[in-house]
Amino acid sequence: MTKSAQVYLQKVNLLSRGAGATVIAESPQELPKRASLCVPSRLSAQLGNTIALCTCSLQLAKAARASGRVVSDAVVSDSRGQRGQRRLCQRLTNEHAEYDLLYEMSEAFELETRVLSDSIVVPACTRDNITAFILGPRAAIHGYICVLPSFEHAAKVNAPGLNDIDKQRAEHLPPLLPLILQIFVESDFRRKGVATEALRASLRGQLAAIVVGPNKVVCKALVTIGFIVAGAQQVDSSSMVLFVRKHETAC
Repeated sequence: MTKSAQVYLQKVNLLSRGAGATVIAESPQELPKRASLCVPSRLSAQLGNTIALCTCSLQLAKAARASGRVVSDAVVSDSRGQRGQRRLCQRLTNEHAEYDLLYEMSEAFELETRVLSDSIVVPACTRDNITAFILGPRAAIHGYICVLPSFEHAAKVNAPGLNDIDKQRAEHLPPLLPLILQIFVESDFRRKGVATEALRASLRGQLAAIVVGPNKVVCKALVTIGFIVAGAQQVDSSSMVLFVRKHETAC
């Protein structure tokens, strides 16, 4: 039996001012579990062996909660309401190392899949999607996964061979399901169960999910963690595949 990969997910913490005051103010004020991440070997010459995650987003969220608005680039209000304190970081969102890292990996995803899609990087920083780094031991970056947690779907249940129970469950799903937009694993960490464990963590407690253009690896991983294909449809140039957890494995 193949040993499961030891991976965990860490959400992209970088927060753009473009997210708006409400989203920024509602962002959790907590430090990432790993403040320094090990860069994939193919990118180390460009980005260095490690990157230190910037905590300026925490300052931005804290100030927005205190004032009810997004503060200017140069100043914030401190806990006593005094203005003039400079932000912890003055860099633009796209000047951060974690932005560059996510951008480079998403570019690799598009080159490999040959699927032209909207970039997930800026939406990750405005919280229009939830993107997480897939981390292994010693905070080594294995890849990333990008999900829309509440996608209003119109999934068709049209897969052949469904038993009556699974078909009935698939036909009575809630209108909002998680949508997996992208999952990417660096070549050094493939064939080790990384995608499987990342999907398991992302879909824990979910009875169904929509996946955009899943390849064979993603399909196999979803079957491994107890899902089956219940239907598919073409939307624009992408296939949208409905996966439903088999009733024996429902949690």
